[in-house]
Amino acid sequence: MFLDNILDNIFYIAVIIVFLVVLYRRFCWKPKIKVVKAPTTKQIRRQRKRTRRLRKFSRHFRIPYVGHTEIIEYDKTNPYIESIWEEMRRK
Repeated sequence: MFLDNILDNIFYIAVIIVFLVVLYRRFCWKPKIKVVKAPTTKQIRRQRKRTRRLRKFSRHFRIPYVGHTEIIEYDKTNPYIESIWEEMRRK
């Protein structure tokens, strides 16, 4: 009898909590709106000018690719195809 009364109370408490959450979401909760500032024309011009300057720089000074590539130099005394076969045999 006592345990049945406690279970009823827990059930009613859970129902009331769910009801209060629904009421809060329906009437009080407001979604947060993030204000995003649009860039000014001056900022846009400055950014375009900067990217143009960087493109000019990279056009004149090529930065070599740094990776896992292997540079193969061919022997000038051997013909082109022969030196390729020698490189392949080494591997």
